[in-house]
Amino acid sequence: MTVKEKRRINANVVFAVLTVTYIAFCAVIWCVYDSLRNSSYVEPLPLEMSAADEPVIISKTDLNTALAEELMAISGIGEVMAGNIIEYREQNGGFTDVDELLEVRGIGKKTLAKIRPYLTV
Repeated sequence: MTVKEKRRINANVVFAVLTVTYIAFCAVIWCVYDSLRNSSYVEPLPLEMSAADEPVIISKTDLNTALAEELMAISGIGEVMAGNIIEYREQNGGFTDVDELLEVRGIGKKTLAKIRPYLTV
């Protein structure tokens, strides 16, 4: 067997392996596509993200006008804390600065840092 014949056989083997791999790949893609097409799976809506991969804040909640439900919609504020914020607001005539939340029972520096981006006065 000459070198030329060996190269031709090697080329044919490589071609056959690539062809089988391509056919297998197409079969897998078809199966995935077919299963998604026939399923009731609904793609979740993407969450808008900023360049820093943090959620984009569309609007801020005003501490002086927010209802308890609006405050509880902010991650880190539960029913008790929302009640404490409203109680402080009513007793002190409202907030003049978001940092004033440090005076509210149950809110410390860490909690304030977490919720500050979502609040305004």
